[in-house]
Order: sequence, then structure tokens, then C-alpha cells
Amino acid sequence: MRRQGFTIIELAVTVMILSVIAGGVALRIHAPLRATQARDAVARLADLDAETRRMARRQDKAIDLVFDANRIQRMDRTVNEPIGPSVRLPSWCQIESVQFPARPADVARVVVPYSRGGHAPTYTVHLLPGKKQHRWVLCCGLTGEARSFDEKSQLQNLLDATGLGSDAR
Repeated sequence: MRRQGFTIIELAVTVMILSVIAGGVALRIHAPLRATQARDAVARLADLDAETRRMARRQDKAIDLVFDANRIQRMDRTVNEPIGPSVRLPSWCQIESVQFPARPADVARVVVPYSRGGHAPTYTVHLLPGKKQHRWVLCCGLTGEARSFDEKSQLQNLLDATGLGSDAR
């Protein structure tokens, strides 16, 4: 007698093997996706800082960059009015804190002042671009350069080496 088709056990084993393979592929894709999301959040913050500097120089006005929860708003300092719409980070990214070197971190409303020449103090932003991910972004006051760090110790070592760390008080 000739068998036609597959038994339920053969089908179950095949489905189980395919599930294990699909799970492995999903895990391999997930890590690069998280890394890309983290880089995107850092790039958005760096672009916002650079654009605010250019805007202050071009319009010859003092501008405040106000960090408030996950909303960032540019404000005209002289009339205390918003400049354009607020900027929101993607839902998967949160601002944990904003800090000026050698000062305690602030998790509430933080104002970063930009001069008419586009200069701002050095500040750091602690981003949470995903579950169990941390990124520290250093926005350098004089140069406007933005650097990203995966570890807080890396950021602290740089701040200490430049005299901006907690030991520089």
C-alpha cells in the first residue's frame, strides 16, 4: 500500500524547524535595526543643534533650545515666543536627561541658550533610543561638534580630560 501525503508528526517537526530558523533570522535582523535607530536619534539631535546655531547666526538673534520631556522647542529669547513647530523624537526614543558639564543632570525642562553668534554652552543629552540602550550625546559649545558615546564612562573620561568633568568644579 502506497502512502500519500505527510503524517501530522512530520508536518509538526517541519513547522518547528522552520520556526527555529525564522526566530534566529529575526534576532539577527533586530540588533542592526536597534543600532540604526540609535544612530538616527543621535543624528537628529546633532542636526537640531547645528540648525539652531545656523539660525541664530543667520537671524542675528539669541535663541533658546528648550528640552521638555520628548519635545524640543526653539524659542526666541527676546520675546519668549516659539520659533517654528516643536521637534519630537520618535516614539521609540526618549530623552532621559540633559546636563551641562560639572552640574547635576536635569530630567525636567532644560534650556540651552544660543548666542546671536550661534554659540552655546557644552551640554550632554542622555538618550534612550530603545529598550536597554543608552546613548550619550555631547554637543560641544564652541565648535558645535556632536559626538555620541555608548558608555557614560567614555563621555566622563573625555569631559575630565578637557577639564569639563565633575572634577573641574
